[in-house]
Amino acid sequence: MSPLDGSILLAFLEADGAAVSGDQLARSRGVSRVAIWGRLEKLREQGFAFAAAPRKGYRLTAAPAGAHGPWLEAHLRRRRCQVPCAVLAAVDSTNS
Repeated sequence: MSPLDGSILLAFLEADGAAVSGDQLARSRGVSRVAIWGRLEKLREQGFAFAAAPRKGYRLTAAPAGAHGPWLEAHLRRRRCQVPCAVLAAVDSTNS
């Protein structure tokens, strides 16, 4: 997972359903719009859905039902909570 994913998802959480400009996302994160588009495509593959509107930006329309590390990170960052966490698909033991 890219650290950029949590940052992008945080922007959508803070927008509270409003459109987020791809150009604004790129500038504020120091990357290209193509990089933002690429990360959104990767997030789509992981269960997120985005609606795009010309000259308005992207809106988050759905999030995955299961645990998702960057999504959890975005929620924690929004609440200014500094708790380290990891989401693992499987572990050999819950004591691990």
